Amino acid sequence: MRDSLLSVGQLWSTDNTDCHFANIRALELPPDASGRRKLLPFIRRGGLFEWHVAHRDPRSSDLRTLAVHSSRASSHIQVMAANDAAHYMHRRLHCGGARLKKLSELTSDAPQSLRHAATPSCEACAEANATRLPHSSELYKPSHPGRLIHVFVSGPFLPSVDGGRRYALVIVDDHSRFKAVHLMRHKHEAPKHIRSFLAGFTALLNEGRDTPTRVVGTLHSDNAGEFLSKKFTELLADEGVHATTCTPHVHQLNGVAEQAIRSIMELVRSNLVASGAPASFWTHAVAHSADVLNRTTGPPHSPISSYECLTGVKPRIMPIPIFGCRAFAVKPREAYSKTRIEPRAWVGINLGRSLTSPGAYNLYVPSVPCGCVHVCVYAGLRLCVRACACALADV
Repeated sequence: MRDSLLSVGQLWSTDNTDCHFANIRALELPPDASGRRKLLPFIRRGGLFEWHVAHRDPRSSDLRTLAVHSSRASSHIQVMAANDAAHYMHRRLHCGGARLKKLSELTSDAPQSLRHAATPSCEACAEANATRLPHSSELYKPSHPGRLIHVFVSGPFLPSVDGGRRYALVIVDDHSRFKAVHLMRHKHEAPKHIRSFLAGFTALLNEGRDTPTRVVGTLHSDNAGEFLSKKFTELLADEGVHATTCTPHVHQLNGVAEQAIRSIMELVRSNLVASGAPASFWTHAVAHSADVLNRTTGPPHSPISSYECLTGVKPRIMPIPIFGCRAFAVKPREAYSKTRIEPRAWVGINLGRSLTSPGAYNLYVPSVPCGCVHVCVYAGLRLCVRACACALADV
């Protein structure tokens, strides 16, 4: 393991880790289940305290308590060697080597050292996506956001843990390749989700404008029944959106949407395999994957991400924790008792950022029947849900 420096100031400012200088030169871990303390001793040499750490499998749980950080902390990755930083960023995002090296240009907070990192290996990605199809982008023509929107319904999947959803409505802006995902129980729900997308997309692109305008021009779909219904055509007419469709039975002509689905599902498989989460958590993995792709990929041959192409702002990726990692959500005041000296955080599993509550995270918390969406979250760096797979399998 290469040398690293630990800053006492950074430990407190980013992770609220307190430091006491006493007569013991060691890092003290919280007591284990038997109540015994564990000390990791330092050696003083040349005016510095050295701590010798052996390299272990990143999935090892022995050092899990050292890998808990604020969900927005980044200093612990900024000080890593390039290859180590690439390894952990790949575990967060499951990006390929070329995309990892471009993150410092695509985003506003990725470590600069990623430019010089070697391509990390990932058994989960190899297992999940053994065969990858080439995605051609020869027909891409830049225009403006909203000129052409591609839609496609993917599924059915296994009923999800959050309400038995079985379909994913994938919506892609042709210019920016920005992806929106809406999760459905039935295909006939597509029109209401399209209406919701049109409202949100228009609001996003009208930010800062004195006179609001409708920005979606054409919506392109295949010949699926949900896109040919009277209800759907009336919706588009009311919104002033022109509709086009593929030739019947030739889904390949809606290639942009199908390419987006392939990219999303590759990440979904990688995250589910790496975390050990059950397939019923696919809805969370799909939303997480779209979030990652919007911030780490862009239009063909473009030097900027889809998010920046749409909003003009470089995205941040450090607030995206590893899917399935152990997470700690700070309880609201009414959820714990001072009298009984109860813990002030729920221990759960990160399932990605919330689609409906900006800045919040979806957590699976066994002690909370419906899980929770929380803003103040501390996320683990090493321990993934493999240690909790048995508990999740019972959901």
